[in-house]
Amino acid sequence: SRNVFRIVRTPCSISFTMDSPRSPNAAPRAGAERPKQNLLPVNAEILRTAQKAPGSEKIVVHAVVADRLTLVGTVKAKTETSTCIEYELSDATGDVSVKDYRDKRTGKAVQVDDVVRVVGQARVHSGPASMSVTYMAPVESSDEVEFHETEVKYVAYKLKPDNAVTRLAFASPEKEVKAEKRLASENDEPNAKAPKTASLRDRVVEYLKTAPTDAGYKVAEVQKHLSGENPASVSSMLQTLVDEADAFTTVDLQTYALL
Repeated sequence: SRNVFRIVRTPCSISFTMDSPRSPNAAPRAGAERPKQNLLPVNAEILRTAQKAPGSEKIVVHAVVADRLTLVGTVKAKTETSTCIEYELSDATGDVSVKDYRDKRTGKAVQVDDVVRVVGQARVHSGPASMSVTYMAPVESSDEVEFHETEVKYVAYKLKPDNAVTRLAFASPEKEVKAEKRLASENDEPNAKAPKTASLRDRVVEYLKTAPTDAGYKVAEVQKHLSGENPASVSSMLQTLVDEADAFTTVDLQTYALL
């Protein structure tokens, strides 16, 4: 048997429960509740550049003192030492090292080139922050990688919607530059002639703002609302909003909400 890891997503963090290994026939303990802790989803760049919290060895992520973090990446290297197994993980933002001090047998199932989810505690002793593993396992689906990237962006935006800090959450420098150019063009020349009608982008954004729930709207709903526009153009604009980190897919790849 092995630990069971469950994720429950909340607006600004992820909660998880960890079941200890037990016999499948064992009866649940009376009155027992699974321990819950909050996780902050991060990428390699955020972890690598994190600062030490005042008076503590913990790190600060998005102006929050972080205890437990979760990271998804590809194992590029695996080194066994006398005290731990050290992994070099890579994602779209770079590389980072994590160390597993648990019984070495727990790391045998993770191999180079595996895409894994890591949960652990990050500390700063000297130099960059280091992450000590409390859970590591291959992801169950490739969709988990994309969802994790979206979680990183969403949490960064919600905890501190400041461009200088949130920038680290964006994996693609090209998309970041594109978004910054758009923002600059919107803010310069304040006396320039305003367009007579709202752009397709503006109308899509305004409609997404009216979503009754955090799940947002289906593509078909947005297309129906903007019935005067080419449906393909509406779909393309929704993808553009995702590429520029102004929106994200929620319950599936056909449902969009604003960040």
